[in-house]
Amino acid sequence: MHEVQVLEKVVDTSYLNTAVPSTLPTTYGVAAGMRCIPPNDLPRVKRPPQGYVVVGAGKTGIDACLWLLENQVSPEDICWVVPRDPWLQNRANMQH
Repeated sequence: MHEVQVLEKVVDTSYLNTAVPSTLPTTYGVAAGMRCIPPNDLPRVKRPPQGYVVVGAGKTGIDACLWLLENQVSPEDICWVVPRDPWLQNRANMQH
């Protein structure tokens, strides 16, 4: 039996990193002939498409859906792709 005394420890918390979608390339393919509009570019769209597909259940996805609704896009023209089990927390209850 050997006894080991630990003097230093490395804790990897990289799984907690936050990634801002607008700073990264998409991790999925976009079909030929389809437009992929980053959320920050929505206000600059000159010719609105027939419909929108918002990908992601995070804050950015929610903000994109709300922006579209606030700018007179019909809910029927928005398809929101989210994981089966998104978790949302009310910040008012989490921050003091």
